[in-house]
Amino acid sequence: MSPVVSLGFGLFMPPYAIAVAAVNSIVHGNAGGPAANVVVPVVTFTVVASLGVIVPVAREAFDATEAAMAATIEAGVGKAALLKAIDWCYATQSGGVGTRLEWLKTPPKRHSPSTMAETLEKIRALKELGVHAWPLDAVALSKQQAYAAHVQMRRPSMTARIERQRQTVEITCFLHVTLLELTDMALLQASRRSQDLFRRAAERVEKGRSRSGGSTIAITFNR
Repeated sequence: MSPVVSLGFGLFMPPYAIAVAAVNSIVHGNAGGPAANVVVPVVTFTVVASLGVIVPVAREAFDATEAAMAATIEAGVGKAALLKAIDWCYATQSGGVGTRLEWLKTPPKRHSPSTMAETLEKIRALKELGVHAWPLDAVALSKQQAYAAHVQMRRPSMTARIERQRQTVEITCFLHVTLLELTDMALLQASRRSQDLFRRAAERVEKGRSRSGGSTIAITFNR
C-alpha cells in the first residue's frame, strides 16, 4: 500500500488537514511502516502539489476579477476621465508639497481653522475632477477601500510604475474613497468648530453676567 493511501492523505488536502493527519500518524503509527520514514516526504509532496495547482488558479481568478472591475470602472467613468485623473494625481500641487497624490495622502494636522480649510480645498479639488459623480456603486466599498489602501501605503513613484490596469483601478478607488473620508472629516471638523464657537460664546456671556452682577452689587452697597 502506498504511503498516501496508508496515511489517508488526499492529494489536494488543505494544509491544516495535512498537519492533523501527519501528527496523528506520528503519534499512533500507520500500517505502512514507521511514521517518521514516510510522513515528511508525503506531506511535502502533497503541499507542493496542492500549491502548484491552487496558486495559478487563484492568480487567474484574481486577474479575471480585477479585469472585470477595471472594465466596470472604465465603462462608468470613461477612459478620458480616468486618464485625466491619473495625470492630475501625478501633477505638482501648488505650495511645494509634492504631487497632488502626496497632498491627498497627507493626514490632517491639529484641530484648527486652517485644517478645515485644507480639508475643504481637497474636497473642492476632487469634485472639480468629477470624482463625486463617478458611478462606482457596482464595486463594493470594501474592495474600493482595499485598493485605496495600497495607494495610501505606497510611495507615489512606486504606484506610477505598476501595471496600467491595476494602477487605474487603484487610483480610481483611492480618489473615490478619499473623497468619502474627507467629506466625513469635514463634517466632524465643522461639528467641532461649531462646538468651540458655542463654548466661547457661552464663556463670554458668563463673564459678562459676572461683571454686570458685580457692578450691581457695588451700586447697592454704595447706596
